[in-house]
Amino acid sequence: MTTFETIEKHETEFGNNNFVQVARKIAKGEDDDSSTEFISLTRGYLDAQGSRRYKTNLSLPPEPDLVGFVKDALEDV
Repeated sequence: MTTFETIEKHETEFGNNNFVQVARKIAKGEDDDSSTEFISLTRGYLDAQGSRRYKTNLSLPPEPDLVGFVKDALEDV
């Protein structure tokens, strides 16, 4: 079974009970040798009880050129 470990995350709330999360995570396989690191961009909302509900996720490899491109594109839009 694959397990996920969050290394680092940043969150901000916006609008009416919405949030965006940017996180660096590791997906670990059943054997210790198979793991994949990735960056996750997630949008979600807080339900009536205040629990986080995740709606949309985008996962990217943590390649510096790709991260730089996304950062620059977001600043330019």
